[in-house]
Amino acid sequence: MCGLSQSGRSARPRRDVTNGSIDSPEVECAAAVARTAGFSHAPVCPRPAAHASTGPAFQPALVWRRLRQHAYRFEAIVCPWDGMTDPLSSTTLTIKGFGGEFYRRGNAKRFRLAEITTLEDMASVFVNYHQPHDPLGVLRSNERIFQAEWLKSWVYSAGERLRFDILPEKFYVDFRLGHWNRPLGQATLGRITANPRVSLTAVKKNLELSPKARGTERFHFEVMRRAAPEIMGVPFLSDVWATDLVADSPIDLPRHPFTTVKPTKRILTTWQWPFLESEGRAIKMLFREAARETDMGAICDMTKLERIGRRAARLQNKVKARALLSGVYVALVLLGRAEPVLDRP
Repeated sequence: MCGLSQSGRSARPRRDVTNGSIDSPEVECAAAVARTAGFSHAPVCPRPAAHASTGPAFQPALVWRRLRQHAYRFEAIVCPWDGMTDPLSSTTLTIKGFGGEFYRRGNAKRFRLAEITTLEDMASVFVNYHQPHDPLGVLRSNERIFQAEWLKSWVYSAGERLRFDILPEKFYVDFRLGHWNRPLGQATLGRITANPRVSLTAVKKNLELSPKARGTERFHFEVMRRAAPEIMGVPFLSDVWATDLVADSPIDLPRHPFTTVKPTKRILTTWQWPFLESEGRAIKMLFREAARETDMGAICDMTKLERIGRRAARLQNKVKARALLSGVYVALVLLGRAEPVLDRP
């Protein structure tokens, strides 16, 4: 798994002429953190065939099969942007940072420093909790209204039982950690995953802090300066500590982030963009079949979805690309095409 800390070296991806690979800022950052902490670092990120000069050609049929198996393995819960893999044939132990986003106010930036003072304001913000609601604009109007009203009603209902300021964290635990992180961490036989950040003690201590302190990531700061002060001098990737923390810190903190170039994330994505670039016609035909054979059209405007699918190669925005792949996923599931997959540890 690639680290996402950073080094402070050039943001321009560097091509290694010996093997045609691209050393991204993310990989350089991980290496910098490892060096500072005294660990060896060996990048294991797969190189995307569409961008490498060596390696097997991109195989759309293999991706389609992985999508069908993904729907079976995760019971159509997890967006297929994540968790795609071949059937596993070994037992692995992985230490992950799943759950760490909780201490950043649910990883939704709008809640970190926002001055939200009323339940009504909180409810309106929740409609676009983590990203714009219906980014492709394909939901039927009644479905779009239903989903928005459900989100608002959850805020009002939960607000009767919980402290107003912890509603973003509560929502994140119930609907992100439970429906995304947990299946990815536990739904694959033979993949043993340790998530040290999923700690009840840590969660309780974090929730003792005020909204402002949580928004400035005080908990991360206090844990890091005690547990690993040597790495606090390494800048974050495209981020910095809050100014309040920098001003009062007993440790000299970086004041500038390591900034990446926009194509970096796309380069590191191994199959998603090549799939969308090559499979527009097949995606369109899948949506057409789903419109004819299933009730997917009761929720989505299938004509519009077909049009977007046909032009999948034109997508540049990751949020929209994820939404389109989710649409593909829904169509495969409703058509009964989830494919059983057996992992053999």
